[in-house]
Amino acid sequence: MKTLPRFLSTLSVGTIIVAMLASGSVARATSAEAASQVTNPCSRLSSGQSKYSGFSANRVTFATTTDRGQTRALVTTCVRAGNSYQQEWQSAGYVGRSGFKAPGVPSGHTQYEFSPTGSYSVTEGFGLWNPGTRLRFQVLNRNSRWGGRPNSNYNRYFESSSDIWPDENMWSFATRPTGDYRQGVVINYNRPPDSSIRAGEGFAIFLHSNPEPTAGCISLPESVVTRYLRNAQPGDRIIMGAVDDIFTPYSSNPFGSITQKYAQLGGQVVLGNPISNETGGLPGGGAYQDFQRGSIVWSPAGGAHLSDGAIRDAWQRSGFERGALGYPTSDTIALRFGGSYQNYQGGAIIYSPATGAQPSFGPIRGAYQQSGFENGPLGYPTTGVVSLPGGGSYQNYQGGAIVYSPSSGAWASTGTIRTAWARLGFEQGILGYPTSNETRGLKDGGTYQNYQGGAIIYSPATGAQPSFGPIRGAYQQSGFENGPLGYPTTGVVSLPGGGSYQNYQGGAIVYSPSSGAWASTGTIRTAWARLGFEQGILGYPTSNETRGLKDGGTYQNYQGGAIIYSPATGAQPSFGPIRGAYQQSGFENGPLGYPTTGVVSLPGGGSYQNYQGGAIVSSVAGTYGTWGPIRAAWGKEGFERGPLGYPTSGQYESSPGVTAQDFQGGLITTSATGTTVSLNP
Repeated sequence: MKTLPRFLSTLSVGTIIVAMLASGSVARATSAEAASQVTNPCSRLSSGQSKYSGFSANRVTFATTTDRGQTRALVTTCVRAGNSYQQEWQSAGYVGRSGFKAPGVPSGHTQYEFSPTGSYSVTEGFGLWNPGTRLRFQVLNRNSRWGGRPNSNYNRYFESSSDIWPDENMWSFATRPTGDYRQGVVINYNRPPDSSIRAGEGFAIFLHSNPEPTAGCISLPESVVTRYLRNAQPGDRIIMGAVDDIFTPYSSNPFGSITQKYAQLGGQVVLGNPISNETGGLPGGGAYQDFQRGSIVWSPAGGAHLSDGAIRDAWQRSGFERGALGYPTSDTIALRFGGSYQNYQGGAIIYSPATGAQPSFGPIRGAYQQSGFENGPLGYPTTGVVSLPGGGSYQNYQGGAIVYSPSSGAWASTGTIRTAWARLGFEQGILGYPTSNETRGLKDGGTYQNYQGGAIIYSPATGAQPSFGPIRGAYQQSGFENGPLGYPTTGVVSLPGGGSYQNYQGGAIVYSPSSGAWASTGTIRTAWARLGFEQGILGYPTSNETRGLKDGGTYQNYQGGAIIYSPATGAQPSFGPIRGAYQQSGFENGPLGYPTTGVVSLPGGGSYQNYQGGAIVSSVAGTYGTWGPIRAAWGKEGFERGPLGYPTSGQYESSPGVTAQDFQGGLITTSATGTTVSLNP
């Protein structure tokens, strides 16, 4: 703002309120011991030693004081000549009566008559006449006003015939004896194109003609302002502030990407002062410069980007640009739950307050992307990428892990299925690495995940169970969870002799090296259980159930025989010599039909098994079936306990129309005329 030896006629509303609250006192900017004035700012700008960017402007004008509390300023205009700046002119001048605000503090937000610190563009001028400038120029008239009230005219030129404080009557200032606004340049503080206009944060910051300190503007002799206007062009810059706030002993490229990025990010207000020179010679032609609150890193491929905080620490642990991530290719980007990430040539680093900053790269990052990054079921990463033997690797996340191997790819591992995989020893166990993500949508809410050595299958009713080896092959043949077995309810359980089994909702699958893997279900399984499973006389199954027998019957073969089922007779075992005789009789299609009992032991080492049509009896005399009238006659004699004893032959035709069967104690014959029992003498 400008000089106001009279009553407050150019102060912003916010400035006035604070001034009134301060009971008329005006606090001056605190400052350390005054620094030496920089008399060669153009050389410092050429060396990249200005904390504020000149944005490669054709002209950059410095207005500096030795400390923030001084009003006497040295004003110097520098003209670009190739990749350096040369001094065009230099003059003594003044700034605000209270000196400069600290960097980043609004000029009109607290106490009045301070000048703002920073770098500002120049696009327009004003005065009683146009001296021939290339800037947009406003010739003042009696209605020329500059808005100070918090309305649509704030910090803008407008015309009005009324004077309403704190709007400025520019004509009045231009025609007063000091000639304040006879010639002036608008400094784009708190206004486009440098920023949006914020009411209460200061207005009417000009470079104008005046011989004394101002209310926030830069004042110079009228001849100097006129010279400035004649040579100025849109896009020129004014850098203003105390020497220590403007200059640094550290050098950088004033036209380079790092300097531009520093300015775009907010310069020393955000990053603090430089603490190193711009340093090049990094791999791939990269460069960096360190600041109090971070670094800016540049590469030809990635551009210039801020590197700071926990993400920078993680990048350092990875080896900076020489590590797997390479150079940054973006600034830090905000995520939900206070998280953020930064992209690099080789991946990214992802941060959240709960998990810290973790790198994300390679095939594991590809799988993480497919899962939905932090918005997916995995959430944020909780570790870096951890190497495993054989070229594999994994990375843990809030919701699980992603596991990779060169042969199987990278896949997510989560939830109950991951817990089951852990029990088996992760990739070191029988299943090895995962080869797919979980597949959902199975019946009854089931899911599964494939592995190098099999799968893990889950349902809400059965939990997560592994499926591998020959048992898995048999399970596949049965139709997996859609078949009669349903979901597995246990893991694979080892048995003596190299056998194993796995239970399912609908039964089991049983395996041995000599017999293979076969399903065991229903009534036949119950009958097998009564015999002691594989430890009993039947041993291991050697087939699945065979269906389609007459009258709805089925059977299943075992190492030691079979179990045969029909709805009328239930499931009965069939083994040993009795089974051989049953086979000779034609199984269930012969005269005996289905067995109705198991094999029953008799005194003296004999045994028998009943069938729908009779029985088969075994003894030292042999194993033979008995049925029909001959069996009825044998029964009347007391079966094997009677005088006939055990049969010694099957039934045979002894003569036309006569059927006979031999016994230890005699013969039974039957014909159309009746049945005869003949005992041995």
